[in-house]
Amino acid sequence: MAGALFLPFLISAQGGACQTVTNNVGSEEIILAAEAGTPEAQLPVYPLTGNEVTSFSGVLQSSDPTTKNFRADNSAGPETPETCAAMNTNVKYDLYTFQPAQSGAVTLSKTNLSNPPSIPQNTYTFSIFRGTSITQAICDNWVASSGTTTGANRPTITFEVTGGQKYFIFVAIPNSSIASGGLSYTLTVDPAGPVLYQGTPLATNHAYTYLATTAATDDIVAQSPTADFRTLNAGDYEVYGVDYETTTVDPTTFPGSTLSGIQTGNCLQLSQNSLFLVVSDAAAPVDWLDFRAVARVTGVELQWEVASETENDYFRVERSVDGTEWEALDEVAGNGTSNRYAAFSYLDATPAAGTNFYRLAQVDFDGTVDYSAVVTALWEAPESELLTFPNPFTSRLTVRTSADLPGQPRMFDLQGREVSQQLRITVEGRQAVVEADSLPIGVYLIQWGSEQQRVVKN
Repeated sequence: MAGALFLPFLISAQGGACQTVTNNVGSEEIILAAEAGTPEAQLPVYPLTGNEVTSFSGVLQSSDPTTKNFRADNSAGPETPETCAAMNTNVKYDLYTFQPAQSGAVTLSKTNLSNPPSIPQNTYTFSIFRGTSITQAICDNWVASSGTTTGANRPTITFEVTGGQKYFIFVAIPNSSIASGGLSYTLTVDPAGPVLYQGTPLATNHAYTYLATTAATDDIVAQSPTADFRTLNAGDYEVYGVDYETTTVDPTTFPGSTLSGIQTGNCLQLSQNSLFLVVSDAAAPVDWLDFRAVARVTGVELQWEVASETENDYFRVERSVDGTEWEALDEVAGNGTSNRYAAFSYLDATPAAGTNFYRLAQVDFDGTVDYSAVVTALWEAPESELLTFPNPFTSRLTVRTSADLPGQPRMFDLQGREVSQQLRITVEGRQAVVEADSLPIGVYLIQWGSEQQRVVKN
Protein backbone atom coordinates (compact mmCIF):
# COMPACT_ATOMS: atom_id res chain seq x y z
CA MET A 1 0.00 0.00 0.00
CA ALA A 2 1.50 3.32 -1.06
CA GLY A 3 1.85 6.14 1.45
CA ALA A 4 -0.88 8.85 1.35
CA LEU A 5 -0.13 12.20 -0.31
CA PHE A 6 -0.51 15.33 1.79
CA LEU A 7 -3.29 17.63 0.53
CA PRO A 8 -3.82 20.86 2.49
CA PHE A 9 -7.30 22.17 3.27
CA LEU A 10 -8.17 25.82 3.80
CA ILE A 11 -11.38 27.32 5.13
CA SER A 12 -12.85 29.88 2.75
CA ALA A 13 -14.44 33.15 3.79
CA GLN A 14 -17.77 31.69 2.69
CA GLY A 15 -17.45 29.09 5.44
CA GLY A 16 -17.01 25.97 3.27
CA ALA A 17 -14.02 23.69 2.86
CA CYS A 18 -11.51 25.19 0.43
CA GLN A 19 -9.39 22.39 -0.97
CA THR A 20 -6.24 23.67 -2.65
CA VAL A 21 -2.92 22.13 -3.56
CA THR A 22 0.55 23.29 -2.64
CA ASN A 23 2.13 24.34 -5.94
CA ASN A 24 5.15 25.87 -7.64
CA VAL A 25 5.72 27.36 -11.08
CA GLY A 26 8.07 25.19 -13.11
CA SER A 27 10.27 26.08 -16.07
CA GLU A 28 13.41 24.82 -17.75
CA GLU A 29 14.86 28.32 -17.26
CA ILE A 30 15.44 30.11 -13.95
CA ILE A 31 15.06 33.53 -15.58
CA LEU A 32 12.62 33.97 -18.46
CA ALA A 33 13.19 36.49 -21.24
CA ALA A 34 10.92 37.52 -24.09
CA GLU A 35 10.37 40.31 -26.57
CA ALA A 36 7.14 42.23 -26.12
CA GLY A 37 4.32 41.06 -28.37
CA THR A 38 6.17 38.01 -29.71
CA PRO A 39 5.38 34.28 -29.31
CA GLU A 40 8.28 34.11 -26.83
CA ALA A 41 6.03 35.95 -24.36
CA GLN A 42 3.74 32.90 -24.25
CA LEU A 43 5.90 31.40 -21.54
CA PRO A 44 7.02 27.73 -21.46
CA VAL A 45 5.99 27.18 -17.84
CA TYR A 46 4.00 24.49 -16.05
CA PRO A 47 2.44 23.92 -12.61
CA LEU A 48 4.30 21.66 -10.17
CA THR A 49 1.72 20.41 -7.70
CA GLY A 50 2.17 18.83 -4.29
CA ASN A 51 5.23 18.82 -2.07
CA GLU A 52 8.81 18.03 -2.99
CA VAL A 53 9.57 14.33 -2.65
CA THR A 54 12.95 12.70 -1.98
CA SER A 55 11.84 9.08 -1.54
CA PHE A 56 8.90 6.73 -2.07
CA SER A 57 8.10 4.32 0.76
CA GLY A 58 5.32 1.86 1.36
CA VAL A 59 4.30 -1.68 2.27
CA LEU A 60 3.19 -4.23 -0.31
CA GLN A 61 0.38 -6.35 1.12
CA SER A 62 -1.82 -9.19 -0.02
CA SER A 63 -4.78 -6.79 -0.08
CA ASP A 64 -3.12 -4.61 -2.75
CA PRO A 65 -4.50 -4.80 -6.31
CA THR A 66 -3.18 -7.34 -8.79
CA THR A 67 -2.03 -6.86 -12.38
CA LYS A 68 0.66 -8.06 -14.79
CA ASN A 69 4.28 -6.97 -14.46
CA PHE A 70 6.68 -5.18 -16.83
CA ARG A 71 10.39 -5.58 -17.42
CA ALA A 72 13.10 -3.99 -19.55
CA ASP A 73 13.98 -6.06 -22.60
CA ASN A 74 17.77 -5.94 -22.74
CA SER A 75 18.26 -9.15 -24.71
CA ALA A 76 19.81 -7.30 -27.67
CA GLY A 77 22.87 -6.41 -25.59
CA PRO A 78 24.23 -3.33 -23.82
CA GLU A 79 24.80 -1.40 -27.06
CA THR A 80 21.08 -1.42 -27.93
CA PRO A 81 18.52 0.75 -26.08
CA GLU A 82 16.22 -1.24 -23.81
CA THR A 83 12.58 -1.67 -24.75
CA CYS A 84 9.42 -2.53 -22.84
CA ALA A 85 8.38 -6.13 -22.22
CA ALA A 86 4.90 -6.88 -20.82
CA MET A 87 5.08 -10.02 -18.65
CA ASN A 88 2.44 -12.63 -17.69
CA THR A 89 3.44 -12.71 -14.02
CA ASN A 90 0.71 -11.68 -11.57
CA VAL A 91 1.99 -9.08 -9.11
CA LYS A 92 0.74 -6.94 -6.27
CA TYR A 93 1.56 -3.29 -6.84
CA ASP A 94 1.70 0.27 -5.47
CA LEU A 95 1.68 3.49 -7.53
CA TYR A 96 3.32 6.87 -6.91
CA THR A 97 2.99 9.90 -9.15
CA PHE A 98 5.68 12.53 -9.52
CA GLN A 99 6.62 15.58 -11.60
CA PRO A 100 10.20 16.65 -12.33
CA ALA A 101 10.87 20.37 -11.98
CA GLN A 102 13.21 20.32 -14.99
CA SER A 103 14.24 17.89 -17.69
CA GLY A 104 17.19 15.65 -16.94
CA ALA A 105 18.29 12.27 -15.61
CA VAL A 106 16.59 10.86 -12.50
CA THR A 107 18.22 8.07 -10.49
CA LEU A 108 16.13 5.84 -8.19
CA SER A 109 17.67 3.30 -5.81
CA LYS A 110 16.16 0.55 -3.67
CA THR A 111 16.69 0.91 0.06
CA ASN A 112 15.86 -1.93 2.50
CA LEU A 113 14.15 -1.27 5.82
CA SER A 114 14.66 -3.39 8.93
CA ASN A 115 11.25 -3.11 10.59
CA PRO A 116 8.68 -4.07 9.40
CA PRO A 117 10.38 -6.85 7.42
CA SER A 118 11.93 -5.44 4.26
CA ILE A 119 11.66 -6.90 0.80
CA PRO A 120 14.90 -8.40 -0.48
CA GLN A 121 16.20 -6.30 -3.33
CA ASN A 122 16.06 -9.22 -5.75
CA THR A 123 12.36 -9.84 -5.02
CA TYR A 124 10.54 -6.68 -6.05
CA THR A 125 10.85 -4.53 -9.17
CA PHE A 126 9.79 -1.04 -10.09
CA SER A 127 8.98 0.56 -13.44
CA ILE A 128 8.45 4.15 -14.60
CA PHE A 129 5.60 5.21 -16.91
CA ARG A 130 4.33 8.48 -18.32
CA GLY A 131 0.88 9.28 -16.94
CA THR A 132 -0.91 9.10 -13.61
CA SER A 133 -2.94 5.86 -13.45
CA ILE A 134 -2.54 2.09 -13.83
CA THR A 135 -4.59 2.18 -17.05
CA GLN A 136 -1.65 4.03 -18.60
CA ALA A 137 0.79 1.26 -17.62
CA ILE A 138 1.32 0.14 -21.19
CA CYS A 139 4.46 -0.19 -23.25
CA ASP A 140 3.64 2.99 -25.22
CA ASN A 141 4.09 4.96 -21.98
CA TRP A 142 6.96 2.92 -20.57
CA VAL A 143 10.18 4.70 -19.58
CA ALA A 144 12.35 2.25 -17.61
CA SER A 145 12.29 -0.85 -15.35
CA SER A 146 14.63 -2.24 -12.71
CA GLY A 147 13.85 -5.83 -13.74
CA THR A 148 15.07 -7.15 -17.09
CA THR A 149 14.09 -9.99 -19.41
CA THR A 150 17.53 -11.56 -18.89
CA GLY A 151 16.74 -12.09 -15.20
CA ALA A 152 18.57 -9.13 -13.68
CA ASN A 153 16.91 -7.08 -10.96
CA ARG A 154 18.90 -3.89 -10.68
CA PRO A 155 18.94 -1.99 -7.38
CA THR A 156 19.43 1.35 -9.17
CA ILE A 157 18.20 2.70 -12.51
CA THR A 158 18.67 6.05 -14.23
CA PHE A 159 16.20 7.42 -16.78
CA GLU A 160 15.47 10.66 -18.63
CA VAL A 161 12.44 12.81 -17.79
CA THR A 162 10.82 15.96 -19.19
CA GLY A 163 10.16 18.95 -16.93
CA GLY A 164 6.49 19.30 -15.90
CA GLN A 165 5.47 15.91 -17.37
CA LYS A 166 3.60 13.62 -14.96
CA TYR A 167 4.99 10.13 -14.35
CA PHE A 168 4.18 7.27 -12.03
CA ILE A 169 6.27 4.60 -10.35
CA PHE A 170 4.89 1.06 -10.50
CA VAL A 171 6.30 -0.96 -7.57
CA ALA A 172 5.52 -4.68 -7.95
CA ILE A 173 6.16 -8.03 -6.28
CA PRO A 174 4.99 -11.52 -7.29
CA ASN A 175 1.93 -12.66 -5.35
CA SER A 176 3.83 -15.65 -3.97
CA SER A 177 6.54 -13.45 -2.40
CA ILE A 178 4.31 -11.50 0.00
CA ALA A 179 4.79 -12.56 3.61
CA SER A 180 2.30 -12.19 6.42
CA GLY A 181 2.03 -8.56 7.49
CA GLY A 182 3.34 -7.24 4.17
CA LEU A 183 6.79 -6.28 2.98
CA SER A 184 8.23 -2.79 3.17
CA TYR A 185 10.35 -0.91 0.66
CA THR A 186 11.87 2.50 -0.02
CA LEU A 187 12.99 4.05 -3.29
CA THR A 188 15.40 6.94 -2.79
CA VAL A 189 15.81 9.84 -5.25
CA ASP A 190 19.37 10.88 -6.06
CA PRO A 191 19.54 14.62 -5.15
CA ALA A 192 21.93 15.27 -8.03
CA GLY A 193 19.04 14.99 -10.50
CA PRO A 194 15.99 17.21 -11.05
CA VAL A 195 13.81 18.04 -8.05
CA LEU A 196 10.66 15.89 -7.98
CA TYR A 197 7.20 16.95 -6.82
CA GLN A 198 4.23 14.74 -5.96
CA GLY A 199 2.14 15.75 -8.99
CA THR A 200 -1.00 15.98 -6.83
CA PRO A 201 -4.15 16.49 -8.96
CA LEU A 202 -6.21 19.64 -8.47
CA ALA A 203 -9.45 19.26 -6.56
CA THR A 204 -12.85 19.13 -8.26
CA ASN A 205 -13.95 22.55 -9.58
CA HIS A 206 -10.40 23.87 -9.35
CA ALA A 207 -8.21 25.27 -12.12
CA TYR A 208 -4.75 26.76 -12.50
CA THR A 209 -3.71 30.11 -13.92
CA TYR A 210 -0.64 32.36 -14.03
CA LEU A 211 -0.21 35.93 -12.80
CA ALA A 212 2.35 38.56 -13.79
CA THR A 213 3.23 41.22 -11.24
CA THR A 214 5.58 44.16 -11.43
CA ALA A 215 8.95 43.12 -10.04
CA ALA A 216 9.12 46.02 -7.59
CA THR A 217 5.63 45.49 -6.10
CA ASP A 218 2.97 42.79 -5.84
CA ASP A 219 0.64 44.65 -8.23
CA ILE A 220 -0.96 42.18 -10.66
CA VAL A 221 -0.76 43.44 -14.25
CA ALA A 222 -1.81 40.36 -16.25
CA GLN A 223 -3.45 36.94 -15.86
CA SER A 224 -3.47 33.99 -18.27
CA PRO A 225 -4.22 30.26 -17.88
CA THR A 226 -1.72 29.57 -20.67
CA ALA A 227 0.94 32.05 -19.46
CA ASP A 228 0.35 34.14 -22.59
CA PHE A 229 1.85 37.51 -21.62
CA ARG A 230 2.32 39.02 -25.09
CA THR A 231 0.40 42.13 -23.98
CA LEU A 232 3.06 43.07 -21.41
CA ASN A 233 5.17 46.13 -22.11
CA ALA A 234 8.93 46.07 -21.74
CA GLY A 235 9.91 45.74 -18.08
CA ASP A 236 10.74 43.34 -15.24
CA TYR A 237 8.05 41.06 -13.83
CA GLU A 238 7.46 38.17 -11.41
CA VAL A 239 5.34 35.24 -12.62
CA TYR A 240 3.26 33.30 -10.06
CA GLY A 241 0.90 30.36 -10.34
CA VAL A 242 -2.39 30.03 -8.51
CA ASP A 243 -4.78 27.13 -7.84
CA TYR A 244 -8.30 28.57 -7.50
CA GLU A 245 -11.88 27.39 -7.03
CA THR A 246 -13.78 28.00 -10.29
CA THR A 247 -17.31 28.46 -8.94
CA THR A 248 -16.45 31.30 -6.55
CA VAL A 249 -13.33 32.94 -8.02
CA ASP A 250 -13.06 34.84 -11.32
CA PRO A 251 -9.34 35.18 -12.18
CA THR A 252 -10.03 37.75 -14.92
CA THR A 253 -10.65 40.25 -12.11
CA PHE A 254 -7.14 39.80 -10.66
CA PRO A 255 -5.32 42.39 -12.84
CA GLY A 256 -5.48 45.72 -11.06
CA SER A 257 -5.40 44.03 -7.65
CA THR A 258 -2.45 42.80 -5.58
CA LEU A 259 -1.23 39.37 -4.51
CA SER A 260 -2.20 40.07 -0.93
CA GLY A 261 -5.55 41.46 -2.05
CA ILE A 262 -6.69 38.41 -4.03
CA GLN A 263 -5.81 36.06 -1.15
CA THR A 264 -8.33 37.75 1.12
CA GLY A 265 -11.70 36.00 1.03
CA ASN A 266 -10.92 33.85 -2.02
CA CYS A 267 -10.49 30.09 -2.24
CA LEU A 268 -7.08 29.93 -3.88
CA GLN A 269 -3.48 28.89 -3.25
CA LEU A 270 -0.61 31.04 -4.54
CA SER A 271 2.54 29.27 -5.72
CA GLN A 272 5.38 28.98 -3.23
CA ASN A 273 7.80 30.42 -5.76
CA SER A 274 7.87 32.88 -8.65
CA LEU A 275 9.89 33.14 -11.84
CA PHE A 276 11.64 36.32 -12.95
CA LEU A 277 10.55 37.56 -16.38
CA VAL A 278 12.39 40.20 -18.41
CA VAL A 279 10.34 41.63 -21.28
CA SER A 280 12.27 43.72 -23.79
CA ASP A 281 11.11 45.83 -26.69
CA ALA A 282 10.68 43.75 -29.82
CA ALA A 283 13.83 43.77 -31.90
CA ALA A 284 13.56 45.83 -35.07
CA PRO A 285 13.86 43.77 -38.27
CA VAL A 286 16.69 46.10 -39.30
CA ASP A 287 19.43 47.39 -37.02
CA TRP A 288 19.84 50.93 -38.37
CA LEU A 289 23.27 52.55 -38.17
CA ASP A 290 22.78 55.70 -40.24
CA PHE A 291 20.34 57.34 -42.66
CA ARG A 292 21.10 60.67 -44.34
CA ALA A 293 20.09 62.80 -47.32
CA VAL A 294 22.71 64.75 -49.29
CA ALA A 295 21.84 67.44 -51.87
CA ARG A 296 23.73 66.99 -55.16
CA VAL A 297 23.65 68.85 -58.47
CA THR A 298 21.89 65.84 -59.95
CA GLY A 299 19.30 65.56 -57.16
CA VAL A 300 19.19 64.30 -53.56
CA GLU A 301 21.21 61.22 -52.71
CA LEU A 302 19.93 59.03 -49.87
CA GLN A 303 22.49 56.90 -48.05
CA TRP A 304 21.79 54.38 -45.28
CA GLU A 305 23.70 51.71 -43.41
CA VAL A 306 22.50 48.74 -41.35
CA ALA A 307 24.29 46.33 -39.00
CA SER A 308 21.90 43.41 -39.56
CA GLU A 309 18.67 42.44 -41.30
CA THR A 310 15.94 39.93 -40.40
CA GLU A 311 13.51 38.75 -43.09
CA ASN A 312 14.11 42.03 -44.93
CA ASP A 313 12.48 41.94 -48.38
CA TYR A 314 13.06 45.53 -49.52
CA PHE A 315 13.20 49.22 -48.61
CA ARG A 316 10.54 51.50 -50.07
CA VAL A 317 11.87 55.04 -50.55
CA GLU A 318 9.26 57.67 -49.71
CA ARG A 319 9.33 61.47 -50.12
CA SER A 320 7.22 64.32 -48.80
CA VAL A 321 7.28 68.08 -49.32
CA ASP A 322 5.48 68.83 -46.05
CA GLY A 323 6.40 65.89 -43.77
CA THR A 324 2.78 64.69 -43.73
CA GLU A 325 1.76 63.43 -47.16
CA TRP A 326 4.14 60.78 -48.52
CA GLU A 327 4.70 59.39 -52.01
CA ALA A 328 6.59 56.22 -52.88
CA LEU A 329 9.54 56.80 -55.21
CA ASP A 330 11.12 53.38 -55.67
CA GLU A 331 12.15 50.11 -54.00
CA VAL A 332 15.65 48.97 -53.06
CA ALA A 333 16.15 45.24 -52.46
CA GLY A 334 17.14 44.05 -48.98
CA ASN A 335 19.37 41.11 -48.04
CA GLY A 336 16.78 38.88 -46.37
CA THR A 337 18.35 37.74 -43.11
CA SER A 338 21.95 38.78 -42.58
CA ASN A 339 24.21 39.64 -39.66
CA ARG A 340 26.59 41.56 -41.91
CA TYR A 341 27.02 45.30 -42.31
CA ALA A 342 25.41 46.64 -45.48
CA ALA A 343 25.28 50.07 -47.14
CA PHE A 344 22.59 51.28 -49.55
CA SER A 345 22.01 54.40 -51.64
CA TYR A 346 19.35 55.90 -53.85
CA LEU A 347 19.31 59.07 -55.97
CA ASP A 348 16.13 61.11 -56.09
CA ALA A 349 16.70 62.79 -59.45
CA THR A 350 13.50 64.84 -59.31
CA PRO A 351 13.38 66.51 -55.89
CA ALA A 352 11.19 69.53 -55.32
CA ALA A 353 12.84 72.91 -54.98
CA GLY A 354 13.19 73.66 -51.27
CA THR A 355 13.01 71.22 -48.36
CA ASN A 356 12.40 67.55 -49.14
CA PHE A 357 11.50 65.00 -46.44
CA TYR A 358 12.55 61.36 -46.83
CA ARG A 359 11.87 58.12 -44.98
CA LEU A 360 12.40 54.42 -45.66
CA ALA A 361 9.64 51.85 -45.26
CA GLN A 362 11.42 48.59 -44.44
CA VAL A 363 9.16 45.73 -45.63
CA ASP A 364 9.48 42.13 -44.38
CA PHE A 365 8.70 39.09 -46.50
CA ASP A 366 5.39 38.76 -44.65
CA GLY A 367 4.45 42.36 -45.50
CA THR A 368 5.20 43.83 -42.06
CA VAL A 369 6.40 47.44 -42.37
CA ASP A 370 8.85 49.24 -40.09
CA TYR A 371 9.72 52.90 -40.74
CA SER A 372 13.07 54.62 -40.44
CA ALA A 373 13.63 58.06 -39.00
CA VAL A 374 12.77 61.03 -41.23
CA VAL A 375 15.63 63.01 -42.80
CA THR A 376 15.54 66.23 -44.83
CA ALA A 377 17.53 67.88 -47.59
CA LEU A 378 17.34 71.42 -48.99
CA TRP A 379 17.65 71.27 -52.77
CA GLU A 380 18.00 74.15 -55.21
CA ALA A 381 18.06 73.65 -58.97
CA PRO A 382 21.53 74.55 -60.36
CA GLU A 383 21.73 77.62 -62.56
CA SER A 384 22.44 76.91 -66.21
CA GLU A 385 22.67 78.85 -69.46
CA LEU A 386 20.97 75.91 -71.16
CA LEU A 387 17.25 76.06 -71.81
CA THR A 388 15.55 72.70 -72.42
CA PHE A 389 11.94 72.23 -73.41
CA PRO A 390 9.65 70.51 -73.00
CA ASN A 391 10.97 69.00 -69.76
CA PRO A 392 9.85 66.31 -69.14
CA PHE A 393 9.74 65.26 -72.81
CA THR A 394 8.46 62.21 -74.65
CA SER A 395 10.34 61.94 -77.94
CA ARG A 396 11.77 65.33 -78.98
CA LEU A 397 13.81 67.69 -76.82
CA THR A 398 14.89 71.20 -77.80
CA VAL A 399 18.10 72.56 -76.30
CA ARG A 400 18.87 76.29 -76.55
CA THR A 401 21.91 78.21 -75.30
CA SER A 402 22.56 81.92 -74.84
CA ALA A 403 26.07 81.73 -76.29
CA ASP A 404 27.84 80.03 -79.14
CA LEU A 405 29.05 76.62 -77.95
CA PRO A 406 31.30 74.17 -79.79
CA GLY A 407 30.11 70.83 -81.12
CA GLN A 408 26.69 69.51 -80.22
CA PRO A 409 24.84 68.45 -77.06
CA ARG A 410 25.73 65.11 -75.46
CA MET A 411 23.46 63.06 -73.21
CA PHE A 412 24.37 60.80 -70.25
CA ASP A 413 22.39 58.55 -67.93
CA LEU A 414 22.74 58.91 -64.16
CA GLN A 415 25.46 56.27 -64.09
CA GLY A 416 27.61 58.52 -66.30
CA ARG A 417 27.23 56.43 -69.46
CA GLU A 418 26.86 58.38 -72.67
CA VAL A 419 23.71 57.55 -74.62
CA SER A 420 24.18 60.08 -77.44
CA GLN A 421 24.70 57.27 -79.96
CA GLN A 422 21.03 56.35 -79.55
CA LEU A 423 19.92 59.86 -80.54
CA ARG A 424 19.56 61.92 -83.70
CA ILE A 425 20.76 65.46 -82.97
CA THR A 426 20.38 68.43 -85.34
CA VAL A 427 22.19 71.71 -84.54
CA GLU A 428 21.26 75.10 -85.99
CA GLY A 429 23.26 77.91 -84.42
CA ARG A 430 22.52 78.14 -80.71
CA GLN A 431 19.71 75.58 -80.82
CA ALA A 432 19.72 71.80 -81.10
CA VAL A 433 16.85 69.36 -81.57
CA VAL A 434 17.30 65.93 -79.99
CA GLU A 435 15.22 63.05 -81.38
CA ALA A 436 15.08 60.45 -78.58
CA ASP A 437 12.31 58.00 -79.52
CA SER A 438 14.51 54.97 -78.74
CA LEU A 439 15.71 56.28 -75.39
CA PRO A 440 14.29 54.43 -72.33
CA ILE A 441 12.16 56.36 -69.87
CA GLY A 442 14.32 57.88 -67.15
CA VAL A 443 16.38 60.82 -65.93
CA TYR A 444 19.35 62.07 -67.99
CA LEU A 445 21.94 64.83 -68.10
CA ILE A 446 22.19 66.94 -71.26
CA GLN A 447 25.60 68.57 -71.64
CA TRP A 448 26.72 71.17 -74.18
CA GLY A 449 30.17 72.52 -73.69
CA SER A 450 30.64 73.18 -69.96
CA GLU A 451 26.92 73.59 -69.33
CA GLN A 452 24.64 70.76 -68.27
CA GLN A 453 21.06 70.27 -67.16
CA ARG A 454 18.92 67.42 -65.90
CA VAL A 455 16.05 66.28 -68.15
CA VAL A 456 13.36 63.64 -67.75
CA LYS A 457 12.00 61.39 -70.49
CA ASN A 458 8.47 60.08 -69.98
